[in-house]
Amino acid sequence: MLDLSSPPAQRYETTALQPIARLQQLTELRLGRVRPSQLLAVQLPNRLQQLDVTVDVEWDPQALLGLADWLRQYGCVVRYLRLLDVKNKTPSWPAHEGFETQMWFDAMVAVADALESAEAPLAAVTATHEAGGGTANSAAEGTLAVQHAAGAASCNSWRMQTLCCHPGSGPHCAIGLPGLLFQQLPAATLTQLVCGLHFHEPQHLAALCGLTALRSLRLLPVLFDVVECSSSVLSPMSALRQLTALHVERVSVQQLAQLQLPQLRRLDVSIRSKGRAALADHQQQDEEDDLQDSGQLPQLQLGHLTSLTYLDCSGKLLPLDELPVSLRSVKCYIDYVPWMHDVGIKAGAYSMQPLLKLSLLEELDMNLNKAPPALEELQQLTCLQQLKVVRYQDHAAGACLATMINQAWGALALTRLELHGSTGGSGSACT
Repeated sequence: MLDLSSPPAQRYETTALQPIARLQQLTELRLGRVRPSQLLAVQLPNRLQQLDVTVDVEWDPQALLGLADWLRQYGCVVRYLRLLDVKNKTPSWPAHEGFETQMWFDAMVAVADALESAEAPLAAVTATHEAGGGTANSAAEGTLAVQHAAGAASCNSWRMQTLCCHPGSGPHCAIGLPGLLFQQLPAATLTQLVCGLHFHEPQHLAALCGLTALRSLRLLPVLFDVVECSSSVLSPMSALRQLTALHVERVSVQQLAQLQLPQLRRLDVSIRSKGRAALADHQQQDEEDDLQDSGQLPQLQLGHLTSLTYLDCSGKLLPLDELPVSLRSVKCYIDYVPWMHDVGIKAGAYSMQPLLKLSLLEELDMNLNKAPPALEELQQLTCLQQLKVVRYQDHAAGACLATMINQAWGALALTRLELHGSTGGSGSACT
């Protein structure tokens, strides 16, 4: 095995990787941060069976087309593929973000087209090889020989396990993958996927759900938030019967209620209210407080996720919210936004009631930016006899934080307690 994952190779000349071709006995190779042009310039050893590679596509969507040519030849040995550093070279305002997002999406469509077009010629070469009679080689070696002869690797022969398409520097710069590309990925072997997804066009999610071997799925935000789609937008994910870890952002509680994944063990989610404009977050929060007071705010209902052991959830917990009793670790937080205090946003209650039924809970991490829950509610957490680790951060508690927590949880048999508080922008912590 040869590990060239560090230092990054993309800083060197295009031919920097060519000496690899002389390592004819090499079976496993790791490459970190290379350019597509560097991959195209090297002939990989014929015995190579496993390749992990991170590709820096920089600010050039056309570079992805070169990557498609390379994948047609060597996709059968790629186990881990990571695309990163989609860099913003223009100011980050919505008009540019929309243009850039569409440009990268179009490039991904072109990649999918290129991969799909490679299937027919390869099938023809395979048929010719089989018609010529057998050889002494094993079936696997024969398949590789055919692929090298054809100059392309059938997507059906890929053994890729992980594909990560990371965002760039802007807030909406995840690479949105088209449904056609999902159809070219190996459904039998791909277990981890990180990418952006255009939920407002259902065909893309439908194609993604054909990747039935997925165990971990991280969906990054693009220009269109999931919360603006229908309440049933996540329903197709019920086809992912092997999925155990899911990360999805900017969804509503109504959409989460339609998530039928009883085998899911880890959920990382940020909750937004449906029908609110992103530029009016302070008004949204004020209206949510009013709805909560009147009992009209929709409740978070996750009790149907009966295998869930870890939950990372942004947004306030309300008294009637339902969490799975199987949870062993919970992280709940409200993002700290300084202007909330400047515009006089109401404090709003953060309820501990949904946590009280979690008899198996061992680890609790709370990060709040508003007035803390009532001391009486915090004291009720002492009923959680399995609780061993607590991390508590409250930007509004100030110097009284440690005293308040001691009164609330002094009776708990904790093995670790971390407290963080701040007053006037300064922070303090104790462990």
